[in-house]
Amino acid sequence: MWFELEIARAYRRLKKYGDALKKCHEIDRHFQEFIDDQFDFHSYCLRKMVLCAYVDMLNLEDHIKGHRFFRQAAEIAVEIYIRLYDHPPSEEDNDNNDNLANMSASEAKKLKNKLRKQKMREEQEKQKQIEAERRKKESQRQRNKEDGEEEKIKEDELVPEKLEHCEKPLEEAMRFLQPLEDFSGNSLQTHYLGFEVYYRRKKYLLMLRCLKRMKKLDENNAKFHSCLMKFLKLMEDEPIGDERIRKLIDEELKDFGVKQGDSIKKVEELNADFVKNHSNSLPHRAEAAKIMLLISPTNNQKAVEYLTTLDSKFLDQNLKTCSSIYESMQSGGYGSIDSSIVENYRLQCNRLWPQANLFQLNPTSTFDQNSQLTCENQANLSEITSPK
Repeated sequence: MWFELEIARAYRRLKKYGDALKKCHEIDRHFQEFIDDQFDFHSYCLRKMVLCAYVDMLNLEDHIKGHRFFRQAAEIAVEIYIRLYDHPPSEEDNDNNDNLANMSASEAKKLKNKLRKQKMREEQEKQKQIEAERRKKESQRQRNKEDGEEEKIKEDELVPEKLEHCEKPLEEAMRFLQPLEDFSGNSLQTHYLGFEVYYRRKKYLLMLRCLKRMKKLDENNAKFHSCLMKFLKLMEDEPIGDERIRKLIDEELKDFGVKQGDSIKKVEELNADFVKNHSNSLPHRAEAAKIMLLISPTNNQKAVEYLTTLDSKFLDQNLKTCSSIYESMQSGGYGSIDSSIVENYRLQCNRLWPQANLFQLNPTSTFDQNSQLTCENQANLSEITSPK
């Protein structure tokens, strides 16, 4: 199962979201099979009189989806579904066309050739997989026919294209989010993802519940601040019509330190205080920049400059944090940023982590060079160790 989880992560890095979702759904089915198998074990335990083992097994089944493998797969699935909601696959194609329009003729030609070759490779791999599955099904059907067995009812086939082009990504995300909330409530990431889903569905009370749970776990976390500011900004832009819900939220917000008398402080003021108090932490700077862009999407120069500044004195200025920021910049998580700024940030990160493929201009060529050097070293070693 760990292998499928790593494959899902790899597909997500390659932006093959349909294939990544397929692996996440397969892991979900594994855990569902564990739950279904308890009914077979039930009759066995009653026959063998091993009630202690049966009770232990029932306790395990009650919390089986709290296992770290399911939690990590569910987090990946929810993150991908949120991305598919924000950037549907059709928009991805439009983004590629916009990128081509902003490039020079030679760069556009190189990108077109690269995309064409990539598409050809994907189609060839897809055809091979389809052919292999067809042969496997045919051989299985033949064996069942020879043995006189009836073909079992199969679950719906997981097709990456259908998973990626689903009509209601947020509803699909809830399929994974609900078990996370039930069995992984001690993880702040669970409530962060829950907030992001409910934020897009405009579920105010569920957003408030996620905020309260995040505050209880770690009120100094950068993601908690980002979610709280988005919640307050949403209330400013789209006032709640139901008087009962509005009064309840006003009462609960007293515990968050965002009220000044009977009124709620401005998001700009709260974010400015946050920037002042956490200016030496890179994750906090990244989340504060998101709120700056949320407040003023058109005037983003200050926010982008604040985001892309790197300093050895910053806390948590590591490969993981910088990779997350760089990927968010590429995917539009910080709005429309000039390509030269993104490239400059990549160069800064490349100087800090020269071996990281993400920040290399052409990772493939670097890999080929390393492979060539390895082959040359092996050849030299063979010459030295071979008998004269």
